[in-house]
Amino acid sequence: VEHRGWLLGIAPGFGENPIAFVPAASAVVLEIPVEICTESEDCAAIPPYHLRDLADDILDNYGSFYTLAEAQTAMQRAAQETGETVQLINGYGNTVTSCEPDAESGGS
Repeated sequence: VEHRGWLLGIAPGFGENPIAFVPAASAVVLEIPVEICTESEDCAAIPPYHLRDLADDILDNYGSFYTLAEAQTAMQRAAQETGETVQLINGYGNTVTSCEPDAESGGS
């Protein structure tokens, strides 16, 4: 699977030509290979989502999320509970948005 903008290209093997394209919103990504994550600067909202503090520590106690709505709700809750800014990161490990403790909306 290769992420191309709002589409995912599905290929039989790594580096091979895609045989199908599907909207990224229709897929749930369970794992993104480390070599792809380390090279990616993509900040698109692609699951699985995790929460991270500003010290780059993953907030594992909040879990991982497969929908953006669940992740945003957890991000807001975590910011209120920790009293610190919390980042929502995508499957690549890049920041999608963040939330400050006093924010009541989806991100700042």
